[in-house]
Amino acid sequence: MGRKILVVDDNAASRAILKAIILNIMPQTIILEAADGQRALEIVHQENPDLVFLDIIMSEMDGYEVCQKIKADPACQHIPVLIMTALHKESEKKAGMDAGASDYIEKPFTRDRIIGAIQKVFGQE
Repeated sequence: MGRKILVVDDNAASRAILKAIILNIMPQTIILEAADGQRALEIVHQENPDLVFLDIIMSEMDGYEVCQKIKADPACQHIPVLIMTALHKESEKKAGMDAGASDYIEKPFTRDRIIGAIQKVFGQE
């Protein structure tokens, strides 16, 4: 049985690229997708994914708020959240880590950066 990874990004192309990278290195993975923060929270509570890749810049609810809500809920606070964003300021990285993120991935990301982030969470599989 593969792991479940939730990919949250309002950009369908970004979700597709990340999904392809993950499935290439972990073909048994179940990829869950959300285009907004509210749907992401619903999926987190319904599916209990093993990992969340979370974009910051989204309408309605940004990734910082989504991450804070995941980490504030005892039922899902154990889930690692990897923030992905085009924001490159140190203060934005700090805000992501303060929200409870396990890692901060700058866009555009590379395949190797995604692999490294997954290995950091799950170890060498």
